[in-house]
Amino acid sequence: MCPALIVARADKMSKRDQGDEVLQTLAQLDNSLFNSLNPMQKYYVWYMRGMVYKFKGDKPNAIKCFKTSLKYFDGPTAVSHMELRELK
Repeated sequence: MCPALIVARADKMSKRDQGDEVLQTLAQLDNSLFNSLNPMQKYYVWYMRGMVYKFKGDKPNAIKCFKTSLKYFDGPTAVSHMELRELK
């Protein structure tokens, strides 16, 4: 499957109500598929994972995912900064 379609499919799911499905969908992105994404898509993949963990109440994994997302996009508009502030 096309990596952008995997990201789009995960994006349409509720991170709160379908968290496990979101993570399973994103798990389809093996290293080669993930590496084919542009930096903003890579950021968003990690951001979505962070949101799932945040809603599950798994603060350590949420923080890890949000920090990882910032490796791909660390601009002032990166929402991961706000999420990290909320979790600390």
